Amino acid sequence: MSQVIDIHYQNAVNVYNADCLFFIQSSYEEWVMNCLNTVFAFQLYSLPIRIVDLGCGNGCFVNKFVSHITPMNNIEECIGIDPYMEWLNVASTQCNITKTICKNANDFSTMPPQQMNYSHLLMKEMVHHIDNSTLHNVFHGIYEQLTNDGRVVIITRPVETNYPFFERIHHFWKLTQTPYENVVLSMKEVGFDVSVEIATLPVTLQKQEWLSFIKNKTWSVFSMCSEQEMNDGLSMLHKELEDTITFNETLIFIVGHKNDEINSSK
Repeated sequence: MSQVIDIHYQNAVNVYNADCLFFIQSSYEEWVMNCLNTVFAFQLYSLPIRIVDLGCGNGCFVNKFVSHITPMNNIEECIGIDPYMEWLNVASTQCNITKTICKNANDFSTMPPQQMNYSHLLMKEMVHHIDNSTLHNVFHGIYEQLTNDGRVVIITRPVETNYPFFERIHHFWKLTQTPYENVVLSMKEVGFDVSVEIATLPVTLQKQEWLSFIKNKTWSVFSMCSEQEMNDGLSMLHKELEDTITFNETLIFIVGHKNDEINSSK
């Protein structure tokens, strides 16, 4: 399975933002950025803010997010972390990303705390790529790297989803999507105070946009289907779906707050 994921990300770098879908429309991005700005609680921080985007991909989202929040905040540094050099080559051209590091989550979490010392960390739609057996170790390392009073925000999606997929994609989605409860438990075990916010946005788009999104394998879960499964599934969706598709987009924001003073008094 990991080899399929590696091949997917090596191939998808040139098409990831090419699909004209709600995921890259300004109204959708603004909704996500506003939700993220709220849970990161930047207004509570007087010191310069150092942001790490773990699994930054091409850096497009965090670059826009930093531009979105900079007028109200003192942003000192934005570091993009990703295991694929193909993506970091693009991320390094984003004006708000000051440094990139080519590491996966496991290796990143073992970096010395004094070398990192960041105030905020984002994991956007990537926690499902971390094996359940290593979640505890990854979050332990992140907890040690994070400055006191710092925050981690994980953006993920539910295991049960209402996306208009064909059955094979639903199967792989449930197989690979990490239950957010597992993430919360691992974060609490290493010392984070954890809260969860669930946000929902009604979405409307054209059938052909959605079918192209799946066909182009923009998400890694689509690459798990064989070519025959993909062709059969797309044919079925083409027949069954209305020309205009509506569904609710649901994002889960898991917020971890590091407060050593409270933890030391427990």
